[in-house]
Formats: sequence, structure tokens, C-alpha cells
Amino acid sequence: VGFSLIDLVLFNDVALNNLKLIASAGQFRTYAASSAYFLRSEFIAALEHDLKSFKEAQDRNSVVADYIKTEHLRNYEATTAGSIRDFYEEENLFTRQPIGSKWEMVAQSFWTLGNDWARRSDLGGY
Repeated sequence: VGFSLIDLVLFNDVALNNLKLIASAGQFRTYAASSAYFLRSEFIAALEHDLKSFKEAQDRNSVVADYIKTEHLRNYEATTAGSIRDFYEEENLFTRQPIGSKWEMVAQSFWTLGNDWARRSDLGGY
């Protein structure tokens, strides 16, 4: 009986935490995709020398970048030890970055990339 009660309490706690994390991750993906579209709008407006449209897209992207930062931190803090936390912390995602006079592959964590995406989204066309 004790094992069943512990399993029931543990399962419910883990299951609820996983459901919350899945819902929150969905919001993060939505914000990240929105940011990409707003950034695209900034580039198109810049090419067309449309300052008003550029500023509107830039302002929206700045708001979305704040949401990305908030959700990314919330998702990270909601993770527990294990594979999801490892995914956030392990530097096994590679990006090309300009270092010196050449482009080099740099290993980064999902945590770092999420923060970098939000920072660059907020900068937008600056």
C-alpha cells in the first residue's frame, strides 16, 4: 500500500510538472517563430526604406523578445535533474560564429542559444 501511495504521489507530481513544461515550451516556440517573422518584416521594411513599418516590426519584436527571455528562464527553472536539464546545459549544439577573420564552429547549450536568440531579436535591425 505504501509503495502504491508513493508511486501515485510521485507520478502525479512528475506528470503535472511535465505537462506544465510542455505547455510552456509551446509558448516559447510560438514566441520564437513570431520573432523570426517580425525580424523578416524589419528586413523587408529596411529594403523598401519604409521607416514606419520597420519601427512597428522592431517594437513588436522587442516585446516578443521579452516574452522569449521570460519563458526561456521559466522553462529552465521548471526543469529537474535528468535529460531535460541536461538538454538545457550540455554544450552539444553547434553554430558558426565569426571569430577573428574566419567562421568557426562553436559548441553551445540550448540555454545559451535561447538567450542569444532573445537578445538578437531585441536588437533587431539595430
